Amino acid sequence: MTIWDAVLQWFGSSSAAQVLAIALGAWLLGQVLSWLLPRLLVGRARRNLSAARRETLFRLIAGATHAIVYIIAILMMLSLFFPGGNVLTALGLISAGVAFAARPFFSDIISGIALLFDDHYSVGEKVQLLDVSGYIEDVQLRNTYIRGDGGELLIVPNGEVRIIRNFSRSAFSLASVQVMVPREQVAATLSILRKVAAQLYAESDDIVEEPFVLSESGLLSTETLLTVKVKAEYGHGAKVRTNLITRIHKALGEQNIIAVPQPTPDRATVPINTAEVRAALRKKGEI
Repeated sequence: MTIWDAVLQWFGSSSAAQVLAIALGAWLLGQVLSWLLPRLLVGRARRNLSAARRETLFRLIAGATHAIVYIIAILMMLSLFFPGGNVLTALGLISAGVAFAARPFFSDIISGIALLFDDHYSVGEKVQLLDVSGYIEDVQLRNTYIRGDGGELLIVPNGEVRIIRNFSRSAFSLASVQVMVPREQVAATLSILRKVAAQLYAESDDIVEEPFVLSESGLLSTETLLTVKVKAEYGHGAKVRTNLITRIHKALGEQNIIAVPQPTPDRATVPINTAEVRAALRKKGEI
């Protein structure tokens, strides 16, 4: 008997037919239930869930449904060849043998199931998981898929997630502006900055609370770094900061106050002689 004849004979046996029937039935049942169950379970809470959260739950429930159906199908296949008690004994021995090696796998699965009940992040939100940041593209039982800011796809195992930084649920965005001025112009600059910040707060709907001006470092030197602390609505920080910078430049220019240049990271090791900077500005007639 050739190998081909043996294969045909095996497929013609009743056990082989049952295995194929169970496999096909499991696949069909998984497809149907993974489509139906999320709509039945999540549909009732539609009014209380955002679109992103609903999509996340859809994918997690579908993945859990597939896993449960396939596990049941495997048990049914094993029961065709072994008595029920022996199947459970064999599964116990196998699970004990692979438990240590498969611990990360089961940890990821359990964490994925926990996401069904928690609402730490949803599809479409910007988060930072571990040292990975980007937008949530997909959430599955084992992994969370993140699209990085550079377009790359990052895969984070759910079991590794301990600290979640969700940017999309921030209460506000910082739009603060810093200005360094000579110490003899601190009083005038404070008055100007407070006036500009108050005007911007009165005219803008994107600022969540009244801005204030302070010196965060509190250091006394030939120059003082002043900070206009502004909290804008989430996602509007860049627009508010640009508007504030424009107004501050204009107000300081009208009073002939020249902000002292601050060292950039590339120039951090090079000291800036502010006296020479002011002398050069006077020579150009800009002071």
